[in-house]
Amino acid sequence: MSDGSPTRRQALVWIGTALAAGAVGYGVFTAVGPAPEDEREEREDAREEREDARDDARDDAQDDAQDAGDDAEDAGDDARDREDG
Repeated sequence: MSDGSPTRRQALVWIGTALAAGAVGYGVFTAVGPAPEDEREEREDAREEREDARDDARDDAQDDAQDAGDDAEDAGDDARDREDG
């Protein structure tokens, strides 16, 4: 086989090397690849809970500010009514 074509042994070594590299690549991918679906859902749920809590806190602060403004307006109206009455 002096024509440069690989021998059967060389071909088997190349195939074996390719299979071994594929197995190692798959192992690395599963070790550091994308997170399982459950973990992704848990992270997404936690993120949504944080966003909801932040939105609720903002809404509560706006409601409190509105209530304080309404109370101040009512107090002013009461004071004017006492002055007039």
